[in-house]
Amino acid sequence: MCKDGSRLPVLVGEVLLQHHSFQVITFVLDNLARKELEQRKDAFISMVSHELRNPLAALKLQTSLLHR
Repeated sequence: MCKDGSRLPVLVGEVLLQHHSFQVITFVLDNLARKELEQRKDAFISMVSHELRNPLAALKLQTSLLHR
């Protein structure tokens, strides 16, 4: 939680060291950049699929007419 009350997505993890008894490395990673990149990727894929759907539908219609 940030000072302004907003939430910051983080990734928390731990690594248990096998050769050192009871020693653990804990880490916290800022996950905001990954979340933003994932949202941009989803928006891009959505836009591309929409842009390809229209020409492909026209081609499908024309090929079915040619087939008849």
